[in-house]
Amino acid sequence: QYRDGDDNVKQNYELAAKFYSKAVALGSAEGMYNLALLHQRGLGVQIDMQTSIRLLEQAAAQNPTMSDKCPIPNVGVAEAEHSLGLHYEMGVGVEMNYHKASQWYQRASDHGSSTAANNLGLMYEEGRGVSKDLVKSEHLLRLSAVRGDPNAMMNLALLLFKKNDLQDAERWCQRASDNNNMLAKECLKTYQNAAEKEREHFKELNVEKWEKENGLATSTLAYNERIKRKVLA
Repeated sequence: QYRDGDDNVKQNYELAAKFYSKAVALGSAEGMYNLALLHQRGLGVQIDMQTSIRLLEQAAAQNPTMSDKCPIPNVGVAEAEHSLGLHYEMGVGVEMNYHKASQWYQRASDHGSSTAANNLGLMYEEGRGVSKDLVKSEHLLRLSAVRGDPNAMMNLALLLFKKNDLQDAERWCQRASDNNNMLAKECLKTYQNAAEKEREHFKELNVEKWEKENGLATSTLAYNERIKRKVLA
């Protein structure tokens, strides 16, 4: 409340830092994470990247759920893991290490972080810190997109467009645009035009009729794969 301020409480970073410190003493992962951010930005406390990293590591070491019997996420754990991934990926406060970044992103993704899943998906797409794997990349980007991350929606659309899955690419670009991703808004018309041309080609070839006549399954295939199967028949 003191960190952000509201109608009843004036913003006060110094008081926020004091309350977060008390929460840290009680073992709160959320307190550790938030105090780490204050030290990182020099809000209410001195900028101290080493203290920030130490607090993030402490938060990441906590149980990811409220208890072994309670599946409710322990707020601050996944956030700290994702933040550590960013630090190692960017080389801020620690030596740049893509492999360590990927490990922290994986942990954060496993604990529900959509942003970490997106970041790890990009690392698999580019082969940074991990072996390049477009299947894993698509899986992670789709996971993040389903969790609601607009950037992942657009990154997934880009990956699908590259593999010529134009219908699915159009759908995710549309969803990203609907969620105010600026790149998606710029690219949407291009994606729509490409997908429409593919649909027209699909109809011209009477692919659906041919598939029914030959009893062929279609549920798992993209339009481009169905067209290719018909052309090569």
